[in-house]
Amino acid sequence: MEYYVDIGGTPIRVGDEVQIVYRAKKHEGKNSDLVRNKRVGVVIGTSPKKYVVVQLRMVRNSQELCKPAFFYPEELKVISTEASEGELLAYEAIKKTSPAQQEHIDDSVGTEYLETETPDWRISPEQYQRLIHYVGCGNFPEADILFFGNEEGTGTFSIEANVEARCSTFGKEPGSSSYTYTFGDLETDGFFWEPAALGGRDKIVDYLRAKGGKPKVSDTVRGSFLPSISRIVLALENQANTPIESWFETDHSKETERKIKEFALQGLFCPREGIQTALTDWRHLPRPNEGAWYDEYRVTETIEKCYLSAYNQFASAKKDSFSDYSEDAEKRKRILLNAFVKSPAKVLIGLGGANGFKKEVLSRLFGLSFEPVDLAHGISMNRAVAHLGSKEMSIFLLPFPSAQVYGSKGELLDCLKTFVIEHLAPLMDKQHRQN
Repeated sequence: MEYYVDIGGTPIRVGDEVQIVYRAKKHEGKNSDLVRNKRVGVVIGTSPKKYVVVQLRMVRNSQELCKPAFFYPEELKVISTEASEGELLAYEAIKKTSPAQQEHIDDSVGTEYLETETPDWRISPEQYQRLIHYVGCGNFPEADILFFGNEEGTGTFSIEANVEARCSTFGKEPGSSSYTYTFGDLETDGFFWEPAALGGRDKIVDYLRAKGGKPKVSDTVRGSFLPSISRIVLALENQANTPIESWFETDHSKETERKIKEFALQGLFCPREGIQTALTDWRHLPRPNEGAWYDEYRVTETIEKCYLSAYNQFASAKKDSFSDYSEDAEKRKRILLNAFVKSPAKVLIGLGGANGFKKEVLSRLFGLSFEPVDLAHGISMNRAVAHLGSKEMSIFLLPFPSAQVYGSKGELLDCLKTFVIEHLAPLMDKQHRQN
């Protein structure tokens, strides 16, 4: 059976040659200049759920490279609908997505797990409400550092699989119907968490396999978010034997690179020897791309606007027949504050949105003001201290760890190195002595 995706009334099929135009920001911030990057590619895959895989062609160092990219139709907008001879249909990517994992491209030009999705699946009101109480993954009861994000992604899996697994098996021991990793009443402001990130991934895989799918699991670490966190934690843990600077070199050894990638896969957000970490997020609905809204969540005509206005702009009276989103955001705020108080962590780090709504969220959450602190190369972070009962929590908000935001990979690593050496390491050492 041939599938095609309808984008703005224009069908796009396997074999079509298209042009993808990316709008990328030079720097973080509302007033950043937009750079238009054009890539020509061939559509090599679509699926029943209307995903598109485009094999993009690009030239780098005088060599032509081919790289697959994975899109949802909501992430593409038609620029030209009539291509004359010699021209290509052009689509604008609202937000650049990560390159597709190899498992997105199999013999059926889609992934095996996509073929197991339920047609027209939509999130239920009960699932939506339960996710408000899910605070994230990691060793929350013993955490030394909490990392704070915008919202969870979906990895290489579908929204359906992510939501179903979180609502049915996360926070529970395998085979159990009762929560183990929970605190308080989930009918009020209690919360639950998944103790290990890899354990959560395995539960999603189990859900897909139970439906007859054969999901392929990749151990590839993509992007800069997890490697940056890994550098920070490894630098703190190994400073007695390895200089902190060595974890932030642009030309470090292959062995150091291997340790960073291995730690990103197996050491972060799980109980282990050494520094304990956990990851939590502000918005409670996981999405592949936070710049797009997906059919799985399109349960009413107004949910997208109401949900995002309530969470991003703290708008009041945003509700429809599905939920009261303003109240949901307030409830999420109470639940996260509860989790921060109950966790022993005295450090909270946010990467990305240092001057955006994440800063506003934490200001409202803790009732505090941030002060800017210079790092290096003209880049600054925001810092504050929250008083939570008997403990003080130091909060740091840094720009998103990408070379594009900081100017180059070297400048990014310089800023992270300065952050660890001048701010984080002295703080952690002081806390260790007090304990």
